[in-house]
Amino acid sequence: MKARDLCDICKVSPVDEVLIQAKKSVGDAGNEIGMGKVHQRVVNGIANGRHIANTVATDHLITSGVSNWGGSALVVALAILNQCPVHSPHEEDQLKCIVGLGVCDGILQKREMSVDGQPFHLVHKEKLQRLWTIATLPIVIAGQDAARQ
Repeated sequence: MKARDLCDICKVSPVDEVLIQAKKSVGDAGNEIGMGKVHQRVVNGIANGRHIANTVATDHLITSGVSNWGGSALVVALAILNQCPVHSPHEEDQLKCIVGLGVCDGILQKREMSVDGQPFHLVHKEKLQRLWTIATLPIVIAGQDAARQ
């Protein structure tokens, strides 16, 4: 995190205004909405934390190495808990859409198929496929197989 204002480059302001209303959030480096819940930890423990720490807290916060992975893990967990049929992941289509709208990778400051400076097809796609594979595994409850259909 380099504490740079990316609003002019990445068109983030309209998105941020919607997210401020959120009650649940996912963050990785401290600058995401919701990380205000752990504001002092970000200030003390993240490089440039004093400058990048978000002050907006949410009721529930999931932290992960890459925010997108935390969000995808939440989706998979909800699919498992609700015994929801697993749908094909849409992250690639979503990323194409937002890149087309002018949103860029905040690390690279480029409008391309990457997340947190890592190429989507070489890094993220495999991680997402692993998460969705987990969602298709049978559920074992009290020693009984309760496979999803």
